Amino acid sequence: MDYAGTLTDIPPVPPKKDAGEQLYDGAWCMDEQGTAPAVFTDITVDLTVYAVYTKEFTVTLQTGKGYTLSAETGSESPVREGGSFVFRFAMENGYQKTRHFAVKVNGVKVELTAEEPYTYTIADIQENQIVTVEGVVKKPDDKDKEHDPEPDIPVPEPEDAGPDQPIPSGKLSVKPTPPAPGTTNPVEKEPAGGQPGSTPGQEATAEPGDRPGTTPRPQPAGKPSETQKEQREAAGAQTVVVSADNGRLVLSGEPVATGNVKGMTDTSTVLALRNGAVIVTVVCEEQECTAGVADSIAVADAVLTPEQIQLVGDGETIEIRIDVKDISEKVPAQDKEVIERVMEAYREAAPGLVLGMYVDISMFIKIGAGDWNAVTATDAPVEVVIGIPEKLLSDGREFTIIRAHNGEYAFMNDLDDTPDTIIISTELFSSYAIAYAQTEGAGADGKCGLCHICPTFLGICCFVWLAVILLIMVVLFVLLRKKKEEEEE
Repeated sequence: MDYAGTLTDIPPVPPKKDAGEQLYDGAWCMDEQGTAPAVFTDITVDLTVYAVYTKEFTVTLQTGKGYTLSAETGSESPVREGGSFVFRFAMENGYQKTRHFAVKVNGVKVELTAEEPYTYTIADIQENQIVTVEGVVKKPDDKDKEHDPEPDIPVPEPEDAGPDQPIPSGKLSVKPTPPAPGTTNPVEKEPAGGQPGSTPGQEATAEPGDRPGTTPRPQPAGKPSETQKEQREAAGAQTVVVSADNGRLVLSGEPVATGNVKGMTDTSTVLALRNGAVIVTVVCEEQECTAGVADSIAVADAVLTPEQIQLVGDGETIEIRIDVKDISEKVPAQDKEVIERVMEAYREAAPGLVLGMYVDISMFIKIGAGDWNAVTATDAPVEVVIGIPEKLLSDGREFTIIRAHNGEYAFMNDLDDTPDTIIISTELFSSYAIAYAQTEGAGADGKCGLCHICPTFLGICCFVWLAVILLIMVVLFVLLRKKKEEEEE
């Protein structure tokens, strides 16, 4: 081109090789570090430019009923690595916030500005971002209630239930997953809307005909029906009488745990509330494994809405089930890939980290005679107790647990000091991996992993040493006796 000319036909920056699913923003620069953009005007010397790439990440604003999420002026997706993004939340007319209202970024609750416009800035973005909203419901219409009163008892049977039958709120999945206790969990846990076990940003539209079953209205007297008594007795569980306050179950005193012991696959706790009950059941598929929840009431409060708790008080029975099982032989491919990648990365910092087993922790809920529905997340974390199998127990081992959920991982802290159990606090239910590392010096000072009684010598059980010594003594005795007999002959 001519001296001091301008290049007008600038070729586009080619796509970055081996980028995979990662987004990149490419630009022509004067150096390989990208410190200065390329200038294609007033060219007086030979010009060499470089394609420099910067990572970009998407920001997804998930929409739902009753509110809007929008990007503020100047914020666009995708965002360059280390950049920021400002979004705005606005409530639509006719809708209101519940006590479970939350705006979350990648599952973490954030606080909006105190005054309108209600905004939040996601700063230093290093990964894709998903913004979700929970706890937005339509305001009740008092006029409709006045002109559409509740019918008198009796009411139709479940299959004929009409629009006046009480219905649960939109916390449940609308896709039934009907496992029986002790059976294999469904592979897919289909969520539905804006509440635990649901896709963020979507609100369930539970119509009366869609409700997974109903039960007859409670008897007028303040006693459970015979059917409810049978259900509680069939649970084979401890029964605790609770009360309700502000849409939550309440019990004074110590937390009520639910957990099985070796030799049994499931155990339950019945939380009796007036005419109804919440039954919390923990199922461990293998009789040799143990699992439980530290606080059954906390589990119920984390799963149920105030409307569902009101249903229980009116005579409904709601079952919550937590399934814990060993899935080492059939781990979901995505979860296995995530955990193995994490293990490989952390072995550089902790060379002794060993993967012990994979565990699936799943939660299900059933209202009355309806279907089981999967719950993939709860409003608040619940404490789950996992017994460490004997095959993994050994002195000097420190255990940790890794959660894989929707392609993301998290290291979970063990909340107790008991060597044969792990207690985690989690609000997500999916695949987990139990890993361990051998602490230095554990073999010299700790008890052996064979008998769990004696200290070790050179890393070998003292009873093994004793057996070897006795064997040597017997051999020597036999040889000496034989030699003595030969000399006498």
